Amino acid sequence: MQTRNNIIDFFKGIAIIAVILYHAGLFTYGYLGVDIFLVVGGYLITKSITRAYQKDGFSYWNYICNRLVRLWPLALVITIVSLAVGYFTMLPDGYKNACETAIGTATFTNNFIQYITAGNYWDTSNDFKPLMHTWYLGVVFQFYVVYPLIFMACYRCSKKFILASTRVLWIVFAGSLAFYILHQDDIALNFYMLPSRLFEFAAGGLVALRSTNGVAVNNSRKYILPWLMGIAIILLFTNASLETKKVRLIFTVILTVLVILYSEKYSTDTIKLNWGGRKFVNVVAFLGMASYSLYLWHQPILAFYRNIIDNDFTVWSYLNTLILSIICGLASYKVLEQFVASYTKGNSKRKRMVLGLSFLTTLLIITFSIKYYRTQGVVRDIPELDVRVDDPKTFAPQEYNARISVLYNKPFPSAKNGKKNVLVVGDSYARDWINVILESKINDINLVYSQNIANDLRQKIAQADIIFVANNATIDQYVDYLPAMMKKRFFRVGHKCFDGGVCGIYNQARLTGDYIQKMPAIVDNINKDERIEYEGMYINLMDSISDSDGKVSLFTKNRKLISHDGLHLTKAGAQEFARRIDIKHLLEE
Repeated sequence: MQTRNNIIDFFKGIAIIAVILYHAGLFTYGYLGVDIFLVVGGYLITKSITRAYQKDGFSYWNYICNRLVRLWPLALVITIVSLAVGYFTMLPDGYKNACETAIGTATFTNNFIQYITAGNYWDTSNDFKPLMHTWYLGVVFQFYVVYPLIFMACYRCSKKFILASTRVLWIVFAGSLAFYILHQDDIALNFYMLPSRLFEFAAGGLVALRSTNGVAVNNSRKYILPWLMGIAIILLFTNASLETKKVRLIFTVILTVLVILYSEKYSTDTIKLNWGGRKFVNVVAFLGMASYSLYLWHQPILAFYRNIIDNDFTVWSYLNTLILSIICGLASYKVLEQFVASYTKGNSKRKRMVLGLSFLTTLLIITFSIKYYRTQGVVRDIPELDVRVDDPKTFAPQEYNARISVLYNKPFPSAKNGKKNVLVVGDSYARDWINVILESKINDINLVYSQNIANDLRQKIAQADIIFVANNATIDQYVDYLPAMMKKRFFRVGHKCFDGGVCGIYNQARLTGDYIQKMPAIVDNINKDERIEYEGMYINLMDSISDSDGKVSLFTKNRKLISHDGLHLTKAGAQEFARRIDIKHLLEE
């Protein structure tokens, strides 16, 4: 029977604490704890595979079944809980996303779904998604599927199995690391997909192969030297500027490798600790043993706190959510994880039963999620959005925004008609601004939209009398066009800085009946800088809806939400801005 490595468990405990604190907004670099898990995972799986080959032979099917029995049941429990709580508390946009990620979680493909729908992992909107963190399960399970194939091929093709596996794994490590360093155009692809994560698993695997090969780990400096030299060679012979995030990640991988090497040479029993120190190590190591449960439970708890109660955490909020995350995680570890492990241990019939039940549950989750994805996440009447459950099409804020691309992305009239040519340039924020203009009921203009930098943008600029630029970023991408724009009547439309926790504000209004509650207006750096730079040409949207104390409400006087997602305007929101901003005056000479 294999004994647990207490030092690795302790390190995993530190990692899971860091991840939880990161998602709570308390530890800036805590997300690197996931990278520790990936290296440790590669180490443990490699030892498991090589041990199987040296003992009774390796069965790919049994291996996959064991991995599924380990991961699937708890992932499905978290998915069901998230869908159930979200059904009663989330707004349609958020629940539609929950249905997408529920399918991804249940099928271990959420990294693909997050890559397609979310993109930027560091986007604050992810704080409100209860299943966004299960992208990690997708990467891990895809690794479980692909990784053993390396050893199976080496076992069949070479008599020196461990040596051949080590050489191939070095190639995998170098190739994946080069891909990670060189690939800069698509940050989301680098973050969510296995090719740029494989070197982390391979790093742990190489340590495991070293110890399996019978090499004594007496001096970790001798072993880490080829790692540092290999990384240095890749950096020297690649034409890439290594950003800070990548440096931190590579350093974390190296640190984890050193900790594993240290753990193979020593154990906590050989380290002299006083009673208090040993107790602390044991507590953290226990958290490391329960890290899978802790990882899966903490994000739903934090996300639903933000969605139901408040996005602004107090000291008590932090304490309550963190304690609840630990309690749920540890209870899940003892009640579910350990029960399934002991129930299925050495019993293939019980494993098949667990897998069969998990498969059926997955089918139910997929069926349920597809149903409400098709209804745009509408599960109940929402008067604040004019949404009715009997007609899901009544939830159409995205369509309200998107229709602009179809109706107004066109050239100006070829013949003069006595109307001013008004050009609005940008992304979905620009489409929101066009809706504000339309809700102002101004008809004596030729209104045209150009999505970002279109092929005909220069021609439209030349024909325009008035130009508005509105986008969810700095104006830097239009720097080549600004001289031509500035020759016309030009305006920069400021950022809409709503609280991302629209759902929490909505739920509090439902519970208390207080629809006039206000929050401090959020002022981001883009608004601060551009307000100074463009002065009289700058339209400060947040000032238009702020009171004398600098506070704003997300509800109109007739209890309609201004924004459904904290980023874009509902029809009621566009009407509110049109009422508060004198668009006609802006269009005058």
